[in-house]
Amino acid sequence: MQRYKRCTIRVNKEKVNRYVRFKYGTIEKFCKVVGYSRVRYWQILNKPHLSKSEKCLQDLASKIDLSIDEILM
Repeated sequence: MQRYKRCTIRVNKEKVNRYVRFKYGTIEKFCKVVGYSRVRYWQILNKPHLSKSEKCLQDLASKIDLSIDEILM
């Protein structure tokens, strides 16, 4: 896709989902607690990102108590 041509940073979604389920029980409960819609949560996990310092990655990492390097592939 042309839109994400320069984006190379990807989230390790299996690790993030496993950790969210362990800490919150379900992904839906996590989204409700932190104020994300489920669509936004899956967009953050599935779409590539331009850099590690993007706000959505920093927010996700801080809300699940992991560092940014731990949630990236």
